[in-house]
Amino acid sequence: MVRVGHAAGRRDFQAAYRAGWMALGVTCGFMATTTLIILSTQTVFASLFLDGAQADSEQVLALAASLLFLAAFFQLADGLQAVAAGALRGLNDTAVPMVMAALSYWGVGAGSALWLAFGLNLGAHGIWMGFIAGLTCAAILLIWRFDRQWRRKYLPEPVRSG
Repeated sequence: MVRVGHAAGRRDFQAAYRAGWMALGVTCGFMATTTLIILSTQTVFASLFLDGAQADSEQVLALAASLLFLAAFFQLADGLQAVAAGALRGLNDTAVPMVMAALSYWGVGAGSALWLAFGLNLGAHGIWMGFIAGLTCAAILLIWRFDRQWRRKYLPEPVRSG
């Protein structure tokens, strides 16, 4: 957000969008790497926080590992949508992204979480799947918005202090 904003303030179109696209690329790479790490260690990671001596530890471990599987995808979508929102804020583009995020989080995310958890009886897995759907929708819409502003060669009007 800061690098995009500084470049936009200098009226440097190329630097503003290069900063945004680079941030999205680095985030995608980092989040994909951590997603793979979580996916490959979910049971081991979950077992670090459980007392194996408890009677229900196997069931709790299985549930925790399955939720970590979903959390891996949650964090990938969350990282991308957060960076895309920040890049748009750096361009002083906030109103449309706010509506996109609200519809994604509350409409797609909360709506599908409730339907999956209670309508399809998926419980905690349904809640996480719904949240992933909402964050993924937000990431797609916000990256699309950033791309659209880039293609339009949009830069905000400079603010003059009086």
